[in-house]
Amino acid sequence: AGRWDGTPRPRLRLMLAGFDSATPEPTVRGWLREAGIEDISVVTGKRPDVVACISAMDLGVVASLWSETIARAALEIMACDRPLVSTTVGVMPDLLPHGALVAPGDVAAMAGAIAHAMDSPPWLEILRDACGLRIESLHRADFLHRTLAVYRDVCRNA
Repeated sequence: AGRWDGTPRPRLRLMLAGFDSATPEPTVRGWLREAGIEDISVVTGKRPDVVACISAMDLGVVASLWSETIARAALEIMACDRPLVSTTVGVMPDLLPHGALVAPGDVAAMAGAIAHAMDSPPWLEILRDACGLRIESLHRADFLHRTLAVYRDVCRNA
């Protein structure tokens, strides 16, 4: 149930929220065409209504292969009350429950995580709740107190 079995999912739509950066948009569009999913995909380009775009998602995916030190996209998705699946890169294991994480580059596992979320509304709600609780724990004052506590511990043990 949690693995993608190749069965077409008529509800599946892919929104790539973003614009040219390290990978040019024509390259991304070429990948979509090669994968045969161009007809179910949209690339948003630069948008002023980022919250509306994220809020339109049923599930956020951050499929990073490296360098999620801050994980801004993940935090933005979670702040918009959207469930999220990701890879075990950088801080992602600190943000998400184990069941929402897959190894970087493991396409079959990521497809399985997405399929599981699509096929199991209860899991999607559990994931949404977990993401909501986590983002609530990152309020500025709480974050400041936890950060200062880490520095105090380091200074005491130095």
